Amino acid sequence: MFVISVPTSRFPLFTLTGHRDGLMEGLMITARILGGVSLLAAVGFATPFIEFMAALFMAQGPEALYRDNDVAYRYLFVFLEDATTIYSAQKNRLGYAGIRKGLNSFGVLTGSLVLRGLEQSQKTADAMTQRGYTGDMPLLEGKPLRALELAVASLIVAFGGAVWMI
Repeated sequence: MFVISVPTSRFPLFTLTGHRDGLMEGLMITARILGGVSLLAAVGFATPFIEFMAALFMAQGPEALYRDNDVAYRYLFVFLEDATTIYSAQKNRLGYAGIRKGLNSFGVLTGSLVLRGLEQSQKTADAMTQRGYTGDMPLLEGKPLRALELAVASLIVAFGGAVWMI
């Protein structure tokens, strides 16, 4: 058991008590989350988005998953361009000259992006409805896996499972 005592102005003594088992479990969960995010990032950077979406489609997940991912991927770059434009305008007007101005400018940039996102989502929904959108998104038809690809995938999954159980 470990105890951390932190004096504060409101409370003369604040005590946080923890157990070694809880700390180890928390570290294990953190390591698993970081491993999963790292794996997803590696797959995301190594696989073109269209092929990734086709693989999700072949896995027969919920249709809303690929529809939402497709739209989110498209608008990710639109918002990145908007953020770059706003940041450049703020920087040219000395919006990041000091820490206080920088934090204020960052808040304005974030708020502007949220408002633009809401406006863009409404415009996109209206445009799609007017064009007869029914909820179906055309995706690539996946080709079946070859025996070698299936064997390699099985080995990777078995290795990952073995590492997971350690």
